[in-house]
Amino acid sequence: MKNKVSIVTISYNAEKEIERTLNSVISQTYDNIQYVIIDGESTDDTLNIIKKYKDKINVIISEPDKGIYNAMNKSLDYCDGEWVIFMNAGDCFVDSHVLSEIFNNRNLDDFAVIFGFTLTSKGLMPLKPFVCKAGRTLQMGFCHQSSLVRRNIIKKFRFDERYKIAADYNLMFRIWNAGYHFYNSGITIAYFDTSGLSSKKQFVLLEEIASFTNLKGTLRYYLFYMKLVIKKLLLF
Repeated sequence: MKNKVSIVTISYNAEKEIERTLNSVISQTYDNIQYVIIDGESTDDTLNIIKKYKDKINVIISEPDKGIYNAMNKSLDYCDGEWVIFMNAGDCFVDSHVLSEIFNNRNLDDFAVIFGFTLTSKGLMPLKPFVCKAGRTLQMGFCHQSSLVRRNIIKKFRFDERYKIAADYNLMFRIWNAGYHFYNSGITIAYFDTSGLSSKKQFVLLEEIASFTNLKGTLRYYLFYMKLVIKKLLLF
């Protein structure tokens, strides 16, 4: 059956968040799904919660990893769907019909990536021009929680584990630069809690993105840097 979707959840000591994600995935009305969970050998109750739903999950792996992007890369070896989407612990689909809506009567043969809107703890995240016409941008146009990538493409490029925060943006940046086509579904796909991104991490994120977009030292870089500084000062 065409357009099978592998949904991947990465978890580690996420007993407070994991059940919300599990219910979000297994409640999808789209029936052509494989569900893969990669747990980093949690020491809390995460794995016990996951096992309550084991009849709804195709693959459960719990073992140490070298960080979230290492775990995400590892998951690709277990995925058998045509498309892959990451819905990590704490993230969730915006409703139970979203995947059905994405694949209903759409010809997606020419596209490597499908993306859409993300609802965050601060409201609906606007879709910014991804790798804008000027060629480079310091902001990813959409969240990985609201994007599906063809399995053969994501396995070809994989996440660059040198980046601790921006490996998802780097992945999309490389796919885009390779000439693959992106499809804007116009649909709100996922909910993502942005409260966990501290001001310190935002500066790390900026530095990582600037390194692979070659924007370090440009006016755009300094303007974005000052925006983060002002935001940090306002929090004190």
